[in-house]
Amino acid sequence: MIGVVLKGHDYKYEVSELIKLFTSDFRFIDVRDCMMVIENSIFYHGDRLFSKTVYCENYQEILSNVDYRDLSGLDERERKKTIKETIKRSMFKILEQKFESNVPWGILTGIRPVKIVHALLDEGKDEEYIKIKLAEDYWKSGTDEKHQPKICEMLVDGDIVVVEIVKEINANIKLLR
Repeated sequence: MIGVVLKGHDYKYEVSELIKLFTSDFRFIDVRDCMMVIENSIFYHGDRLFSKTVYCENYQEILSNVDYRDLSGLDERERKKTIKETIKRSMFKILEQKFESNVPWGILTGIRPVKIVHALLDEGKDEEYIKIKLAEDYWKSGTDEKHQPKICEMLVDGDIVVVEIVKEINANIKLLR
C-alpha cells in the first residue's frame, strides 16, 4: 500500500486517476508515515508554479522530481488546468520510475483524450497540429514521433465515424453559405 500526501492543493480526483494508471493499491493520508509514500507539494515563486513530488520508503527519500510552469497571462480556467497538469507531470515521472512502467499516453486519463482531440478537430486543426499539441502538453515522449500514439488510436471506431460525418456536414454547410 502506498500512501499519498498532497500539500498545497486538494486535487485528489485527478491524482487518483493518474495513480490508477500504475496501481490501485494506494490511499490518501495527511502526513508521511513509515510506509511507502508519494508526496506532492506545490508552491509559487512570482507567476511560476512549482510541483515537487517525492517517493519515500521508511522516511527516506528515494525519488524526487520538480516540474514548473509559468502562469502569467492565464485566465482562471487556464490557470487551474495548468496547475493540475503540472502536478500530474511531476507525479507521473516518479510513478513511472517507481513502477518501471511504460504508459505512452502520459498524463492523459479518462475520457479527456477523446474530448481534447474532438475540441481541436472542431477548431479545424489538422492531425499534425493535434499530434504536436498533445505531445507537448501531455505525452511523456514529447515530440518523439516513434513513441506517440496515432490520433486515430485515441478515437474508438465509432468516434472516427462521427468525426468523419461531422467533417462532411461542416463541409456541406460551408458550401451552402
